[in-house]
Amino acid sequence: QLVTLLWQASRGGRPSTVHFSGRNRDEINAEWHTQNKERPLGLVWNDFVRIREQSLRRVRTFSEKDLQNPRRYRWLQGRPLWQWIAESTFEHEREHMAAVRAWIENYPRT
Repeated sequence: QLVTLLWQASRGGRPSTVHFSGRNRDEINAEWHTQNKERPLGLVWNDFVRIREQSLRRVRTFSEKDLQNPRRYRWLQGRPLWQWIAESTFEHEREHMAAVRAWIENYPRT
């Protein structure tokens, strides 16, 4: 979703990602958890790494001005793009870190 949002923003469009669908964040997380809870750890980790790399590539295409200007993207309602990126990456990851660590510690070893 973040990679898509950044691509759409770089093209000047309004994002069509789930984050702007009006749905509750907890509801979205619960749905994604249900869809992915049986995936093997290796696949989950590989996806995480690839998405992080893609996200960083996309972020690098924005100028400092585009990242910092709170009026640049009207759909962010007065927030700068960098803040949305932070909330959607490391801040969101921090929120779920304890649960992720518990999952990894309890993941069946073969």
